[in-house]
Amino acid sequence: MRGFISLAVALGLTLSGCSALRQSVSGKRDRYYEVQSGDTLDSIGTKFLVPPEEIQSYNAIKDPRQLRKGQRIVIPAVGPLDRDPPAQGSRSGGDSGLADKNRAQLRMVSLAPVRGYVGQLEFPVEQARYTSRFGWRWSKFHEGIDLAAPEGAAVLAAHDGVVVLESDSWGSFGKVVVLKGEGLLTVYAHNSANRVKKGSRVRRGQQIARVGATGNATAPHLHFEVRILDEQGRFAAVNPTVFFP
Repeated sequence: MRGFISLAVALGLTLSGCSALRQSVSGKRDRYYEVQSGDTLDSIGTKFLVPPEEIQSYNAIKDPRQLRKGQRIVIPAVGPLDRDPPAQGSRSGGDSGLADKNRAQLRMVSLAPVRGYVGQLEFPVEQARYTSRFGWRWSKFHEGIDLAAPEGAAVLAAHDGVVVLESDSWGSFGKVVVLKGEGLLTVYAHNSANRVKKGSRVRRGQQIARVGATGNATAPHLHFEVRILDEQGRFAAVNPTVFFP
């Protein structure tokens, strides 16, 4: 987290801290949807830019295969949610802390400006496997996803853009590349080698680095983040998986 506070200074931007795809505690309105023939939780989630597991959990749907035409379900008021730092004196501990207003204040950030990226981002490492999810992990918030892959595997640009940061030693993140697109940033960390320089223009699918275990990493993997502009012009971390329905 401290590394990205420094990154904000380096880029002349203000990063918004940690984020999640969770139910808002800020009282945002939920929406209702009537299930149509052929609908699945995945297709409904894609339509509303809400992870299907959030819809399933919010509506207490035990078996997502049992959706019925005409069934009325709630589309939870979720989105990339900024959280303020935990209040002084608050206790750390797991996902349950997100519901504690003393621990985190959440607010909505619209995905609408980057809607065109949903389903269009290149997955950054071929044949990788998830080893860590986005969200609370132990007593800290993990602002990206971890993708395990062999040492030296190609790291690919998720989208067209310009390299706004390239570092061989960025604190606990080791070798890092940050790519800026239209309204979003993507972050690629723990690389064994970076293949681009600051100011380089890259294309979606272009190799920009190689998988490694630099910085604070116990095994080769890519730490991948997606950050989008909020209404205040700050880049907020969001769950990358929402872009890969």
